[in-house]
Amino acid sequence: MAQEPVLPEQPASEPSSVDLSPTDSAIAEAAVVPPVSAAPAGLQPEIAARITAMLGQGQEYKQQLQYDKAIATAESVLMIDPGNRNAKRLMKEAKEGQQAALNSIEID
Repeated sequence: MAQEPVLPEQPASEPSSVDLSPTDSAIAEAAVVPPVSAAPAGLQPEIAARITAMLGQGQEYKQQLQYDKAIATAESVLMIDPGNRNAKRLMKEAKEGQQAALNSIEID
């Protein structure tokens, strides 16, 4: 039986931080970050901070009546943290706002 060569241990490199826009970050983080099954308190501080920033951006989108972007941002947060109550609330409020906007359209 042949033995596999023993490779010297490489020092662990720290991941580089890349500043992504909220719309791009969801795709990048979903591809890089493994699914999180822990409660929000159990999230890594970097991920928790990013979620907070994303939710803030989502609220801004909602206030600017950009409901599609607010919904997409909430969906992105829920991909990272499926139980996030703030993301669920943002999603609900943005969908309600979107529906109200659609209902207010009159066609002559």
